[in-house]
Amino acid sequence: MIRPLRIWIASSASMDTRLVVESYEQEEYLLFSGFDDADASLDHEKLEKWADDMVLSAEKALADTKEQIKALRRQARQAVTLEEQHGIQQQVQKLEKQQRRQRQDIFKAEDEIMEKRDALIESLERRLAQHTATETLFTIRWAVA
Repeated sequence: MIRPLRIWIASSASMDTRLVVESYEQEEYLLFSGFDDADASLDHEKLEKWADDMVLSAEKALADTKEQIKALRRQARQAVTLEEQHGIQQQVQKLEKQQRRQRQDIFKAEDEIMEKRDALIESLERRLAQHTATETLFTIRWAVA
């Protein structure tokens, strides 16, 4: 997190100036910490959208394959010749293999989603565990003559 440089001003009229500087620091700190929270929520939203897209596309592909299998089975029942029925059954067999692979892909996608969520949670935990310290780097003093 980027934090503004703390400047301590010491002079006879420094009390008002010091209050202005501290007020500025507090505003900057709140702004920067707000961006961190916003970034975390954006990461979470992106992950959720990505996860939904992954699962929905995999489920849609699976549903399409199921519909193709149903249509081919209907054709197989209506087939007139054994050769035609054999060809259709081979197509059904290929689609059933594809259907099993698609189910495995859904599980893989869900596993990948869980891994990314775990990584996001770990990242958030690291952010929560961060501690910041303030150190005075230098002091500027002047006098008005």
